[in-house]
Amino acid sequence: MPARAVPCCRCLAALAAWKDGAAPVCRDGNSAVTKKCRGCRDLGKPCIGPSGLLKARAIALRAAIAAHPSVRPAAVKEAQAAVRQVHQARRDAAARPARERAERQGSSGAAAEKAAAAANKTAAAAEKTAAAVEKIAMELQQLRGEVAGPAELYRKTHEATVEAPHHSEVEKGWVPATWET
Repeated sequence: MPARAVPCCRCLAALAAWKDGAAPVCRDGNSAVTKKCRGCRDLGKPCIGPSGLLKARAIALRAAIAAHPSVRPAAVKEAQAAVRQVHQARRDAAARPARERAERQGSSGAAAEKAAAAANKTAAAAEKTAAAVEKIAMELQQLRGEVAGPAELYRKTHEATVEAPHHSEVEKGWVPATWET
């Protein structure tokens, strides 16, 4: 099986970490069905090819290793360092959104704390209002009790005067029709 012109990302990482012995080679798999390299196929992992700057650095690293197959001269070390640098830059870029999300969640945690404090404040205000309403209701009941006594007395007093005929009318000789017998 021929070696690939551009190694996949997994094989490229192995090439960048290679120090001694036979250099790892990214070989095409023996199946016409899959386009995975042998290493990715054996691991059951996806085989993803590099792109952009990483692809250029991968080609340069493969050429440096091909020029010196079993030794690791300075040119290979420099090419490996360049690949590691691009890998690190990509890891940093991938971690940046995660850090930003964590920072936002931290600030949203502070916002959640503020919202909880506001909810507690609102609940305390509602309890204070309920206590004030209860106090007003009790005072109203007390006033009703205080007013009920004189009001009942007034009602009873005036009820008797409304039902009884006025003496002045009886004295004048006026008698209501219901009184006639």
